[in-house]
Amino acid sequence: MKNMIRQVIALVLCASMICPQIALAQTAPVSGVVNISNRIKTTPDNPSFIVGFVVAGTTPKRVIIRAVGPGLTDFGVIDANPDPRVELFASNGSPLGGNDDWMVGYSDPEVRDLISTSAQVGAFPLKQNSWDAVVIRNFPPGSYTARVGGSRPERGDYGQILLEIYIVP
Repeated sequence: MKNMIRQVIALVLCASMICPQIALAQTAPVSGVVNISNRIKTTPDNPSFIVGFVVAGTTPKRVIIRAVGPGLTDFGVIDANPDPRVELFASNGSPLGGNDDWMVGYSDPEVRDLISTSAQVGAFPLKQNSWDAVVIRNFPPGSYTARVGGSRPERGDYGQILLEIYIVP
């Protein structure tokens, strides 16, 4: 059993006034990708949603967080959010950054790393210069929150957003 690792991923999905909670506990050898995703439709009444996640263990984990809107149109989603944004927060509410327009704010080597790491974990590729949002970073063990919504709700950035969280092996 020494190769067994206990992982706990807790998600709190708040897409409306009711916040269902999902908790997954798994004991298994970790040899591949750990991923969870959720698709929500943002509206003027519910312009964003919140997902909580826990990085378990004793060492930092590299995590990719993607908020995909325009990329959904390749899969036939006709009401995709045109410009999603993801914002990250520590458990104490401190902002940890975020992203809007996945290739903006990253250097060329960082963009190449985002592309290769996304392929490594099995994420579908995003079009260059699309308005999807991606964050990749190391998270120490702890609890975190991702807030996802349209970048500019005042201009009508509503619609379907796919939130994906990958732990990079």
